[in-house]
Amino acid sequence: MKKILLLLIVPVIALAIGGCAGEEVVYPDKKTPVLFSTENISSPENVRSEYYSPDPHCLPLSLHVWANCEESELTIKCTTFSEIALERIFAISNKFISTTGSWNVQLVDSNKLVFSFSKIEGDDADEDSRWQSSYDTFKVLAKDSNGQVSATITVTRYVNMTEPLPW
Repeated sequence: MKKILLLLIVPVIALAIGGCAGEEVVYPDKKTPVLFSTENISSPENVRSEYYSPDPHCLPLSLHVWANCEESELTIKCTTFSEIALERIFAISNKFISTTGSWNVQLVDSNKLVFSFSKIEGDDADEDSRWQSSYDTFKVLAKDSNGQVSATITVTRYVNMTEPLPW
């Protein structure tokens, strides 16, 4: 009985340990990912976007946008789909407004997202408070031959940082 149990457990452990091995980013659902490229940044020192995954071998990349408290605008275009949509729970009339109201994103031309960041009047606080941030996430939807696909975009806003982003 112990041999049979051992024969069942060993393959499961081997799959769990080695299941994420590989050189490419794996998209678990085998659907086309919703990917974006930057088209325009009005103030590159104030806003930045980048794909990130804590483990790109197991988790798909997601888009992160960082902005300081200055005014700026970012336009990104979907490179994998000609039509995208903002998830309805988050968006009203193709527009998502952040929970703080300090930025919004609007869908234009069926596959472009325009982020508008308004200036946040901060207090002249100590060094630690410049890293104080607020963040929101929203989903972008598209359809491919396998059905609906989505991408989550996270926006982090540093509410007391007036200098350019340090990275």
